[in-house]
Amino acid sequence: MSSMLKDLAERQLHLMILGDWKRVDPKLLEYLEGELGTEPEKDPIGVAFCLLRIGVSPEKATSLLSWKDFETFCMRGLQIHGMEAIRGLRFKNDRRYEIDVLGIGEGLILLIDCKMWSTKGRSGKIESVARDHLRKAKAFDEAIRFDSIDGLIRGTGKSQIIPVIVSWLDTGVVRSKDGVAIVSL
Repeated sequence: MSSMLKDLAERQLHLMILGDWKRVDPKLLEYLEGELGTEPEKDPIGVAFCLLRIGVSPEKATSLLSWKDFETFCMRGLQIHGMEAIRGLRFKNDRRYEIDVLGIGEGLILLIDCKMWSTKGRSGKIESVARDHLRKAKAFDEAIRFDSIDGLIRGTGKSQIIPVIVSWLDTGVVRSKDGVAIVSL
């Protein structure tokens, strides 16, 4: 059944991207509605998770999403794994910064920069993006030490801050030269 749904989803992905849900096969719609509990066109992020569950590649599944949806997709992934997640956290240190998604778990703070690059071959750009993200992580570390991030209360104990870049494309890189984790879906 899952294999049949995967094939169906991959063949009809273009219809879902276009928002032409009336032409999507009823079997696929039934599966999506059953999983989501709502009409698929109202929950593109949920649809992307459903497509992943039946074996559709991350690149194809996330092609339904806007960049904002992709950030929310990453946030939901953290929540599914028991982390608290905040999207679009802004703070000031020496200048203004924004973290796409902040994941908070036991002894761990993930600073996630979501990259929805549209073509392969972005590995050359990864190093400069990683350097910028590492600078942002250092500024966040300093700002949190001085309780200067609105809406974020520093807990007791120590947490490890880990800068992460999440890309929907396989970049072929798992860690930048500066040590920033690169996660391809």
